[in-house]
Amino acid sequence: MSIQDNTQTTSTDFQFNNTDYQYRWGENGQHEFTPADQPDLEQWQDMITINVLPQVTDGDTLAAVANNILEHYQEHGMIINTASVPRTDTSPAEHLVVAVLGTEAFLEMAMARIRLDGDIGTAIVVSHRVYGENVGDDMSAWLQQHGPALEQELMNWQNIPNAAVLAGLSSN
Repeated sequence: MSIQDNTQTTSTDFQFNNTDYQYRWGENGQHEFTPADQPDLEQWQDMITINVLPQVTDGDTLAAVANNILEHYQEHGMIINTASVPRTDTSPAEHLVVAVLGTEAFLEMAMARIRLDGDIGTAIVVSHRVYGENVGDDMSAWLQQHGPALEQELMNWQNIPNAAVLAGLSSN
């Protein structure tokens, strides 16, 4: 896998996994997108969050961020999967952390891809929520049906909004 900057979009709206996502909110490098039919940030089911990390400019710092995300998810939920794509001569390393997090009101699957966009770190988090009490069976069924394919889709995704464009956005 290689990161190809020329395939990244300069738009803030995009398509992921055959779904159109629209920009909803952003602040301090965190940018949230939901499907066109899920505009309510209080009751979304699917969200992509792109965190622009300008302080992350190399593989060592990127690995430290991935480890921090892993630790955070371990403290607040259950780790489902982790993976790393080693650095090659043509592309930097990338990391994946998948977890299920929850509250009394919902369970959330969070799948984080930590990578370099040129020389800027990004953490792209694909999330899916199931609302209600006792939704463990629903989340388990959803993960069995969608989890592995969604991981592959995330790790292969190239048409990601450009970090430099996102860095210039602010709350609407």
